[in-house]
Amino acid sequence: MAVKLRKLLGLAAGWQNVQHNTLTRRSEKKNFAMKLNSRAQSAQNPHNHSPIVLVHGLFGSLDNLGILARDLIADHDIVQVDMRNHGLSPRSPEMTYPAMAQDLLDTLDAHQIERATFIGHSMGGKAVMALTALAPERISGLVAIDIAPVDYHVRRHDEIFAAIRAVSESAASTRQQAAQVMREHLQEEGVIQFLLKSFVDGDWRFNVPAQFPQARAHVIAGAGHWVHAEKPEAVLRAIRRYLTSIAA
Repeated sequence: MAVKLRKLLGLAAGWQNVQHNTLTRRSEKKNFAMKLNSRAQSAQNPHNHSPIVLVHGLFGSLDNLGILARDLIADHDIVQVDMRNHGLSPRSPEMTYPAMAQDLLDTLDAHQIERATFIGHSMGGKAVMALTALAPERISGLVAIDIAPVDYHVRRHDEIFAAIRAVSESAASTRQQAAQVMREHLQEEGVIQFLLKSFVDGDWRFNVPAQFPQARAHVIAGAGHWVHAEKPEAVLRAIRRYLTSIAA
């Protein structure tokens, strides 16, 4: 694990001359960074470890990785963040990984953290990977968790978006009412309850229109995390169908 991590950071450092400058110019041009809502906690015991920044995934909030924080805080300073368009962080039509990476970099500066270990789940993991191109020298370590505890099937994210939008268009003001609406689109009660953590006082704590409004999911059956190595032909077919669709 440590060897792979060092290789990852070394690769990020190798990209620095090209991608760091590119992302910096894009940041200056768009001025898309924002101050994220965050929660900082000091370690319970003396330690010499770098701080840990926990970064949630799509439709999540800073509480989602709390189970990790409760354990790691024994010997690490912990920072949890609400990503842009999530939780109590500001809303913006800009929802790109370079923008999210800049947000994380600014969060380090706001907490006067020189280097940190980042743990990101799903979207959060990808945002942290984008940060390796922007400022690899600020990253002590990186853990990307990209597996959700649900059964995936083709276009399941379409159902999630449909459920969320249905609640937004309804008169639901409580989580119980919202759950009834969502069950018309989703069967997995665990997913419904997870999403409802971000439904407060009749409103979603994420900016639905900004969350990849044209997003579609494609699942390759019988493959694991390294799907491109396990099912290269199927992956290429899916990519080519996508390229054809956007060229039409």
